[in-house]
Amino acid sequence: MASLERVRFLIVDDNAHMINIVKTILRGFGAKHIFDARDAAEGLHSLKHDSIDIVITDYQMEVLDGIDFIKLLRNSSDSPNRYVPVIMLTAHSERSHVVAARDAGANEFCCKPVTAQELHRK
Repeated sequence: MASLERVRFLIVDDNAHMINIVKTILRGFGAKHIFDARDAAEGLHSLKHDSIDIVITDYQMEVLDGIDFIKLLRNSSDSPNRYVPVIMLTAHSERSHVVAARDAGANEFCCKPVTAQELHRK
């Protein structure tokens, strides 16, 4: 696997345990710069203040879900980076969820429980 030590990741998830799982996987790939946010607002704040290369977000979160987060990221006039790649994580793999994520602007879709191999492939 190629080293990702220069890539800057942002994980947006309201579940601290899931954030830790994804961080562990990314560190296993050699990632050194991993930021996290517990909700969409915190995620947007981080994107405005840190140079992020890849966003990994949960689908189902409180207040604003992952779909709303991606829509804001892609369409808001004050979006810090409309074109940053986004990987959507979800426990719900129904076609409607995949289509909604794609239509919102997600680049990739990973089902939970996420594996290191699947996340690296995306």
